[in-house]
Amino acid sequence: MMKSQTIAFLAILLLIAAALGACTSPQPVAQNLTPIPTLIPATMPPTPQPTETPPGLDLPSREPSAANAKAVYEENCASCHGADGQGKVPGARNFNDIDYIRGALPATFFVAITNGRKNMPAWGDKFSVDDRWDLVFYVRQFAITEDVLAQGSKIFATNCVACHGADGKGAIPGTPNFTDISWSVNRNPGELYQIVTEGKGAMPSWQAKLSPDERWAAVSYVQSFSYTP
Repeated sequence: MMKSQTIAFLAILLLIAAALGACTSPQPVAQNLTPIPTLIPATMPPTPQPTETPPGLDLPSREPSAANAKAVYEENCASCHGADGQGKVPGARNFNDIDYIRGALPATFFVAITNGRKNMPAWGDKFSVDDRWDLVFYVRQFAITEDVLAQGSKIFATNCVACHGADGKGAIPGTPNFTDISWSVNRNPGELYQIVTEGKGAMPSWQAKLSPDERWAAVSYVQSFSYTP
């Protein structure tokens, strides 16, 4: 009886020793482990750079002026687009269509004036680069009226000056320079409206404070920093 107990006791000790050995023995390293991602260091936002000008898009040598193009438009464009910009011939663009104006890049207008489009002739050989940019902003004023810009000016002065500056050049790091023509003409108004609505980065959302028309007026005013209405 004593002998059998001894044998059983030794057997238990051997089992315990084997278990301990299994716990302490090195295990094979798992293959294809997912690497731990490297955290991006927190830094100040970089100073915004002017948007690159698309190939073939010439920039003006001076600040464009919508008023400068009035005579040019009436002499060369009104026969198709109408003195009121509503379009006189089939296919002529109605420049009073606010939804179209809000969804189009100013640079797109310049390209159309320069190279022509469908039945519209090219004017690149007749008008200088500066004259064509004046026309771009003249035709947009049929939809973006003085009243809209006046409303946008008040909204900007009340809500935006602290960050963007009264001159639109940016008062804090990370804000764009609205007077930079290369930045302005390559920005879709709809894109800017989305930013004003939802916010972006440090800029808050204005959806709860400004109505849709007020937000659009602010966007139109912001884009007017790069030309003379």
